[in-house]
Amino acid sequence: MKTPEILATELYICDPATHVFYDCRTINKQYEKRLLGIYEQRLDACNVKIRFAAKSLLAARKIVKELEHGEFIYFDDENRLRLSYYVENFLIFSRASIDLAISAYYLYLSGSKNLDSFNDFLKKLSKGIGVLPVKSKEFWSTVCKAFEADYFTWVHALVGKEKGLSLRDLVVHKGTVEVYCFRPFQT
Repeated sequence: MKTPEILATELYICDPATHVFYDCRTINKQYEKRLLGIYEQRLDACNVKIRFAAKSLLAARKIVKELEHGEFIYFDDENRLRLSYYVENFLIFSRASIDLAISAYYLYLSGSKNLDSFNDFLKKLSKGIGVLPVKSKEFWSTVCKAFEADYFTWVHALVGKEKGLSLRDLVVHKGTVEVYCFRPFQT
């Protein structure tokens, strides 16, 4: 697993060996050039989104570390706003990278480019639609069970169970996750 520090370096993009995904031109499957181009574009965009998420995570950690005083973190309004900004960015770009990666994965496996999100992929799998390699069927079966569960699971935090209920949606569209500024008591 690559650390956020490695993903956020300037040299990361210059060296394809450090990328999360391998070079698309090494694919053994026969695809029309246009589909292979879409696949490559999605993985490249995913790489960029992962890097944005890593930069946001590092910036958020830096703010918290600067403000840490023993067991407490004292936020003034400006730092609360900065931390909220980076946490939101982290969630947005992390989810975007997952959506791009899964759409590339689906394109690679099925040859179809009509999938845009992780949520759509899980719905297709739950209905029995989808082409999966034998090695990963057990994993995806476990993920689908978590997606279909009546109780809250990590998958629901990622994609939601109902429209608009993923963590990313709650933060971006409903503004329900926020870093609060607690002021010390004054005497």
